[in-house]
Amino acid sequence: MNNHFVFTLLVIVTSLVVFTGCKPSTPYDVYFVTGTVLVDGSPKEGIAVSFMPYNPEGAAANHPASGMTDVRGRYTLSTGGLGIGKGAEKGQYQVTFSHDSLDTQGMTQEEIDKKYPNGHMPVAVENLPPKYRDPSTSGFASVEVVGDKTKNVFDFQLSTEGWKKAATKQEEMRRLEPPDNAPRERTQSLN
Repeated sequence: MNNHFVFTLLVIVTSLVVFTGCKPSTPYDVYFVTGTVLVDGSPKEGIAVSFMPYNPEGAAANHPASGMTDVRGRYTLSTGGLGIGKGAEKGQYQVTFSHDSLDTQGMTQEEIDKKYPNGHMPVAVENLPPKYRDPSTSGFASVEVVGDKTKNVFDFQLSTEGWKKAATKQEEMRRLEPPDNAPRERTQSLN
């Protein structure tokens, strides 16, 4: 074979690869999904929004998609980990929400050091009722992503009413209990 011909062929093939890209194709079509999450009527930053595939017929399910709210409570989904990209596949989803923060918010460094001596780590605290973490109890069991990006806007209203009161009551009860090393009253029974 002519060296000039081989060289020309190699240049053409290399050019095609470079200019068309080496991006692998994916069999998954994703569609842009966005929306807003309000908690007790206000936007909340840092809420993890997860769309979990749901197929009551038991057929093959889609891949999960997730996003995080910004300061305005807005989120955009990505189907990550597989390189699929921004959006979610068409289909039915159950939606879950989580909003963790450290229990040191609003504390000075001195208060943190006192509460967590010897290098112990702060505890992550869930700021939403537990029902929102479970797809079967979140209250958003049937959300459908369609092939039209203008219709894939999902806004959610979450409520902490009742849960905050219960958590506050539980914390109050814990404060009223004597510590484990405190002397306890002894009661005698008369027989």
